[in-house]
Amino acid sequence: MTATAGDAVRDTWCRSLPDRSLAALRAAAESLSAGQLRPHGYDYCYLNLLTIFRDSCSPAQLSSIAIACLRNYLYSGEEFHAYCLAARGKRPWNAEMRALDTATDFTPGARSTLNGLLAKGSIIVCGFHWGAYRFIPVGLGALGFPVASILNTAASVKYASYSSFNGAEIAEARARGVSEAFYRARVIDTRRRLKLLDCIRSAKRAPACLFFPVDGMFTDAPTQRDVEISFAGYPLRVKANPASLAASLIAPLVVVFASRESPTKITLDVADVIEPGSGPAFVQAATQRMYAPLEERIKGWSEQWEGARTFHHLRKVSPVPRVAPSPEDLATVRAGIERDQLSLQESRVACMQLLDGSRSWVDCLTLRCFGRTPETRRMLAAIQERGNVANLWREFRNDEERSRSLIQILGQLRAEGLLTVGT
Repeated sequence: MTATAGDAVRDTWCRSLPDRSLAALRAAAESLSAGQLRPHGYDYCYLNLLTIFRDSCSPAQLSSIAIACLRNYLYSGEEFHAYCLAARGKRPWNAEMRALDTATDFTPGARSTLNGLLAKGSIIVCGFHWGAYRFIPVGLGALGFPVASILNTAASVKYASYSSFNGAEIAEARARGVSEAFYRARVIDTRRRLKLLDCIRSAKRAPACLFFPVDGMFTDAPTQRDVEISFAGYPLRVKANPASLAASLIAPLVVVFASRESPTKITLDVADVIEPGSGPAFVQAATQRMYAPLEERIKGWSEQWEGARTFHHLRKVSPVPRVAPSPEDLATVRAGIERDQLSLQESRVACMQLLDGSRSWVDCLTLRCFGRTPETRRMLAAIQERGNVANLWREFRNDEERSRSLIQILGQLRAEGLLTVGT
């Protein structure tokens, strides 16, 4: 989304469809190929899916899931953008929008659980970039309590303009039939400390829902608010802001997911309720616990996992010692090159297309990149694409220093389990 609420479209993929129907947007998203999705994060999505599903899915299956994830990401963002514009009177409030306005509902158990908790005080709702998560705050608004989405600056710029209403605008929206739930939700920028503190004070005085998109909170450098957890067998470094706030407010953490059942049906369910505690041990344990339902859902409905685009940002990667290739590794690789019998380990290696048109290869277990020299990139591309490796090697071996370096690099990849030699 752009910062200007009046913009009709959000991204280049749908710029030729301004003010078109949701059906047209959906069809346009469904037609996008892997190549067209690459600028939107296809390669990272594939890498992260390989990380989780490398033992259970083939490369073709992973590619299909990555395409579905990216199509859902692009369409769902544009759908929500269009809905918000329509609710504010900047697009037609037509049958499609009215159907979407009433699409979100709770499972019976979720509604009962949330109402019971809110009868006692405020709650901290934890969501993830899975399913129709953008509609969680709107769905919560239907319970009749104030909802505040706590977002970082980049996200609040996208969404804050949709949730800023004056009395006249609310009356106008109500007259057109926009649900009360829509304008009951607002956005709070975490960098605007006074507004954030006022929101927290209000939550102490009266019941409210504070919504956090948990897996969207990451930074390049570690901070004091981070904790380490385990997710699908990998260590993650994640922010513990929701758990820390739960301890401060003495408010329960409620893990909520929004399943996309159909274009006009979104179901909110409560996956877990974590009672508040105190101290670092509670913060660590609560953060670990809130991620567990996400792991279950991405394994059951992986195509709804929009967070597959950015999962690598959460991973805690420790330096990995290089494995020195043995003389046998070097001899085997040299023979494999001459016989055109090398192949990359597809359950470990993802090929990334870089912005400058070049490529890099990444080990999904360690996130280590290789293919830094032109010679290595050409050879790896030939190996991956089943090109004429032997002919390419005849070109390289005329230069003893270059050929020795290339054999050393390929030998190391074999020693690390990234390159195989077969018949």
